[in-house]
Amino acid sequence: MSPAQRLKEIEELKQMLVLQSDLQRQLIAFEAAQLQRQATSGVESLAGKFSLGRPWMIGLAVVGGMVAVRHWRTLLGWAPRALRWWQTIRLGLDRLGF
Repeated sequence: MSPAQRLKEIEELKQMLVLQSDLQRQLIAFEAAQLQRQATSGVESLAGKFSLGRPWMIGLAVVGGMVAVRHWRTLLGWAPRALRWWQTIRLGLDRLGF
C-alpha cells in the first residue's frame, strides 16, 4: 500500500471517528434530557397537589396555627428538628437540580 493510499485511509477513519463521536454526544444529550423530564414530572405533579390555591391547605394552616398557639412550648422543642428536615429536603432538591 502506497503512502498516499494509507494517508487517505487514515483520513477516512478520522472522519468516521468524528461522526461517531458527534452521534454519541447527541445520544447522551437526548438521554440526559429524557432522564431530567422523568425526574421532574413527579415533582411537578406533587407540586400541583400541594399548591397554595387549594382550600384544604388554608384549613390545614388554620389548624396548625391553633395547635401552635395551644402547645407552643412543645412545638419549640420540635422547631430545630423541623428546621433540620427542611434543610435536608432543600439540599436534596438542590442536588437534583430543582
